[in-house]
Amino acid sequence: MSRKELSIVVIFLVGLNLFLAYSNYSKKTQLEAYLVTEQTEVLTSNLNSHEKTSLSTNYITNNQIKLPKKGPKLVVFIDEGGCQYCIEKEVKLLNQLHEIHDEHLDVYLLSNNYSLLKRLYNAKFDYKLLDRDILVSDAEIIIHNPVSFLIDNSGLIQVEHFAEKDNPSKSETFYTKMESFFHSL
Repeated sequence: MSRKELSIVVIFLVGLNLFLAYSNYSKKTQLEAYLVTEQTEVLTSNLNSHEKTSLSTNYITNNQIKLPKKGPKLVVFIDEGGCQYCIEKEVKLLNQLHEIHDEHLDVYLLSNNYSLLKRLYNAKFDYKLLDRDILVSDAEIIIHNPVSFLIDNSGLIQVEHFAEKDNPSKSETFYTKMESFFHSL
């Protein structure tokens, strides 16, 4: 085999290798997106009737809220004027989730008082402040008690959870399912 033929074969093999590597990467990305979608669908189909699977297309639209780059994220909103018992219960549950799956959790406090959750409720997680008068989504959702949204990377709300004073087990069940869901990712 001459040098010219050998060079052509080597160039062809390098080109074939690059093509196959790109195809593999593309398929891996598609498979990961599919698996996240499947896991989200399994989670939402297994939720109790207490939780609302978002059948409408409501999106997080506030640009102060960080959307996930990859996979789903739980975004929690706590209003300083909400039910103190509900806030206390949610913070305890969020502390537990934070210890295991902090990368899938963003918490926002609707207040001007940054120290509120850490000082009064012993919050172990980081949180950001948001103005109470600014909407967080394209739907007008009134937040009094803590509210959690499972969102995808486009900001689409997949699952909604509203804390209820008279039903603390609802929040416990929800966060247990979120922990299991994030563990499966």
